[in-house]
Amino acid sequence: RGHPRILHLALTIFGSSQYLSDILVRQPQLFEWLLEPGVLHRPRGKEESSDEARRVTASAATLERKWAALRRYKSQEMLRIGLQDLIGRQNLVGVTEELSNLADIALETAYAFCRAELVRRHGAPVIVGEDDRRRECPFVILGMGKLGGRELNFSSDIDLIFVYEEEGETAGAEIGGGCITNQEFFRKLGEMLVRGMGEASEDGTLYRVDLRLRPEGRSGAIASSLRSCEAYYESWGQTWERQALIKTRAVAGSESLGEAFLQMV
Repeated sequence: RGHPRILHLALTIFGSSQYLSDILVRQPQLFEWLLEPGVLHRPRGKEESSDEARRVTASAATLERKWAALRRYKSQEMLRIGLQDLIGRQNLVGVTEELSNLADIALETAYAFCRAELVRRHGAPVIVGEDDRRRECPFVILGMGKLGGRELNFSSDIDLIFVYEEEGETAGAEIGGGCITNQEFFRKLGEMLVRGMGEASEDGTLYRVDLRLRPEGRSGAIASSLRSCEAYYESWGQTWERQALIKTRAVAGSESLGEAFLQMV
């Protein structure tokens, strides 16, 4: 009552948004964080936010705790962006861009720790070039729809396609299940990402993932090679599926593979 600015922020949150109120009830310490200098007075750069997401997940010891840390981080950022919107610190373009950047960061961070876990179990996925040199197989997460167009809103799900470069097999690991095909590796990776992103917990949830825009839709592979994507869009893809690729962009993983996909289509 003795600090009108603090009272105004509390009334704005609790009087305007059930979603933001729920975040603050779950994580009341965030209210003090919101009052720190600069938190509400400027947008955060994508690189700055990405560094923080990596930092908070790197300190978590297990995969389960990494997911929990990432959910808490996402809730924190949604509260910051939402309140900036409510008090007029951000316009529509700025809000949708920050929300889209946040989804990119969540995907990139989750991809990194999920891939590391699978490499620990099976070794890195490998492809052999024309010169017989072996190298790791790149993988890219492509954003479609609102995410691809940087137009995400507070309740959007995210439309994704998972693509890896070539067929091959993993290098194997000293522990775990030994060698598996690249296709199997990236199927496991895709399933791990979708499950972790959509799981609800006391820390909130990340994003509902929709994979129905992938080649062959519901009946298609969770992750496809670049060559199989080319064959599909060239011979089988319907007009609306090609049109849906207009907004596609690489949101996590290998930027060079994402560029190769866009050049191909």
